[in-house]
Amino acid sequence: ALHQLKAPKSGLYKSWQANMDEGWTRWLLTEYAFAHDTLHDADIRDGDLSKYHAIILPDQSPRGILNGHRPGSMPEEFTGGLGLEGTLALKKYVEQGGTIVALDEASDFLITHFGLPVRNAVGTVSSRSFFIPGSLIRMDIETGHPLAYGMPEQAAANFVRSRAFEVVKMDRMGEGGKEDIPEPPAPDVEVIAHYAKKDLLMSGWALGEKRYLGGKAAMVRLPVGNGDVVLIGFRPQFRGQPRGTYKLLFNALHAATLDALPKYEKSAPKDEPTAGTE
Repeated sequence: ALHQLKAPKSGLYKSWQANMDEGWTRWLLTEYAFAHDTLHDADIRDGDLSKYHAIILPDQSPRGILNGHRPGSMPEEFTGGLGLEGTLALKKYVEQGGTIVALDEASDFLITHFGLPVRNAVGTVSSRSFFIPGSLIRMDIETGHPLAYGMPEQAAANFVRSRAFEVVKMDRMGEGGKEDIPEPPAPDVEVIAHYAKKDLLMSGWALGEKRYLGGKAAMVRLPVGNGDVVLIGFRPQFRGQPRGTYKLLFNALHAATLDALPKYEKSAPKDEPTAGTE
């Protein structure tokens, strides 16, 4: 099936903290002729975000995005981050129909501040048990999903101390025992890519990957209000090298121009990982 697309216009967040991943993302968008603007903290707090089909948050720590440079460490105009005001502006943008695409560690920012029903499954695992400093990890792709159009059934994720996602379900156990209430509906989380359950390591070295990473989600899409959040747990454009995963980012930008994503048929059933409760 064919779907008519518009040329997407994106906003690329650029913190005042030096961020190599922002530079590589900007290079990629320029190299492949995607229209985009650079958005600093004040642009997000005070600007009109509705003119963007998508806003991209490159890999950066949640603390760096939220707080930036501390006051007194830089000239005043370069201190602070998005803050509460900027975070609420992003939330409003999505709720009114926008799309935010977060890369790697920036996913943690949205999970925390948007209250998304997923968690980073490897976020609290000791580095003595699980550690991948920079290797190629095999992924299984849901090729029928619009955000994975044109992808092969398997691809390599450039995993650099990156993320894996689990769905968080509501706990029916309370202080007095199990509550006799209906099972709550499953959170609306679409998985576009999983890390493979076996033969994960394609190049490099890894510790504990089969136990902690195998089968976990690598890329997910979640509705927020009238818009969407796309979390990519790795860096699909890492230093301009992994061309095999550029398309996952490009598809997310193109899909943001559609009023609604086309329905897709899920691949053969997989055991989707779920977390305990929070």
